[in-house]
Amino acid sequence: MSRRRIDPEVAFVPVADPERRRLDPLGALVAARELRTLVGAAEHDAVTWARQAGWTWADIGESMGTSKQAAQQRFG
Repeated sequence: MSRRRIDPEVAFVPVADPERRRLDPLGALVAARELRTLVGAAEHDAVTWARQAGWTWADIGESMGTSKQAAQQRFG
């Protein structure tokens, strides 16, 4: 799996005055951490929904690009 890199041109800290915007790698890292938390919650909710709908761990694992054992260990 290749890792995507954050484009420094879009890693800005929003401020009220557009003239004061600057590149902020730390802000980009904090935003990435917050996104990871949101994605994790979305994955958990989707897995819960899939299980309630009758999907097997094999189905879930396949849809997530992993094994049924890995999906069950992570979300079960």
